[in-house]
Amino acid sequence: MAFDEHGHVLISPGDVKRLAFECPDRLINHGLIPGTPMAFPSYGLYTRFLDYLAERTGIHPHHLLFRGSTKIGFSISPNRKKRKIWRRFGPGSDLDLAITDPYFFATLDE
Repeated sequence: MAFDEHGHVLISPGDVKRLAFECPDRLINHGLIPGTPMAFPSYGLYTRFLDYLAERTGIHPHHLLFRGSTKIGFSISPNRKKRKIWRRFGPGSDLDLAITDPYFFATLDE
């Protein structure tokens, strides 16, 4: 995978589709998990946000993962109402955040 100067993964919808079938582990481990989410213009702003969330929730930043268009800059589900359009991340987008902390999950589950 290639990354820009801010750590954003450079991947196209075609690459996502191809890797999903040919090498899903590579797509996940080297394209969808590492790097700066596209929702943040720089790595510095991304880490400041992670620190903010960690401080307020007590969850280690390694257990906070951004997904979907927040991460790669476009939705992996095309807009099927019109044409097969890959929706780009923008002002109307939400932030898709996964929390992977088992202790936090257990607390919520109780």
